[in-house]
Amino acid sequence: MRLWAEERNSGSIELLMTLPITLGQAVAGKFLAAWVFAGIALLLTFPIWITVNYLGSPDNGAIVAAYIGSWLMAGGFLAIGTCLSAATRNQVIAFITAALVCFVFLLAGFPFVLDFVRASARARLPVRATPEVGAAWSESAQRLAAYLGGDYPTAQRVGQAAGEEMAGPSSPGHAWTFGLARVIDGLAAVAEG
Repeated sequence: MRLWAEERNSGSIELLMTLPITLGQAVAGKFLAAWVFAGIALLLTFPIWITVNYLGSPDNGAIVAAYIGSWLMAGGFLAIGTCLSAATRNQVIAFITAALVCFVFLLAGFPFVLDFVRASARARLPVRATPEVGAAWSESAQRLAAYLGGDYPTAQRVGQAAGEEMAGPSSPGHAWTFGLARVIDGLAAVAEG
């Protein structure tokens, strides 16, 4: 958290800004140096991987993916920390705010947070199903099938189901579920195709 906050606090930011580099180069240099440092710290855990392989037979692909993911996540958290460090002169305040923001981003993928966001979105964004919406679904599915130039039964099935389902009265929760199911059907059609 000292990347920028300490520069401003000690007054050495003036010296840094008088060097023959642009601001973007200074930001990129500080970020990359800190990210490489985090990567070296992560590489120092490599002997643990060797020990685990010596004692058993773990899934090495998962371990490599975890190392890469950890390094990328460190880069993301470092970007957040650098941004908040530049916003304050005090490194303690920068650390606390960066830790809170990173914690919020870390929790963003957990089911209880996603359920809360979905419930809030449903409450604030009511979706009304009308016969016009059903006709629009059917027409867009037919246009997609015509554009793709072939017989795509999944696209036709989705358009027909959308036309039937959305023509009747529907609740916002039903429309949300139906739309999500159609997105999944679309991905399945792309995977089939």
